[in-house]
Amino acid sequence: MKLFATAAIVLMALAAGQSYAEQTTTPVRHNNRD
Repeated sequence: MKLFATAAIVLMALAAGQSYAEQTTTPVRHNNRD
């Protein structure tokens, strides 16, 4: 159970980093999507 929670946290962190990178590289597209 603890392993699953850790994996979920890591995946969420990766997803957050991905969207942040998208925001910085293509802010216009991201704003339109919001």
